Amino acid sequence: MSPHTMETTEYRDGYLKGRIRVDSAALGYAAGKAVMLVSTPYDKGWKVRVDGEPVVTTKGLETFLSFYLADGEHEIEMIYEPRGLKAGSMLSAAGLLVILGFAAAGMIRKKKESAAGIPEQDQDNPEQEPAPEENHYPEQEPAPEDNQNHDEEMEL
Repeated sequence: MSPHTMETTEYRDGYLKGRIRVDSAALGYAAGKAVMLVSTPYDKGWKVRVDGEPVVTTKGLETFLSFYLADGEHEIEMIYEPRGLKAGSMLSAAGLLVILGFAAAGMIRKKKESAAGIPEQDQDNPEQEPAPEENHYPEQEPAPEDNQNHDEEMEL
């Protein structure tokens, strides 16, 4: 393994694992630590573990994912999980459960109605009430005509 270059041991979508050897003095750092700059754009969705322990990530050069490494050999694991993925998945699952609940309730209601002998409504117009079998309202007779001549009433 060459110093200061990560050797990738596993790679898949959203996941990267590798090893690196760090010599901070050779890099010009005096504190026994160096900054690892990854050529991946910084995003809060990246989680990094060094030797199995989580580390704080920062923006390197105002763009790239970076974090500190102490001198020595390290195993690096980087996992990307888009922000909102868990919440979005949970909301989608909840919505699916609601839809399935309404479908089940409709099927149960339909089964109970058919068992009770209640006729089904017109599927094309469920709000339509069935037509009455008989007309229970008598026809109204027209109002009687006033036999007086209206011109005679206006005599002065």
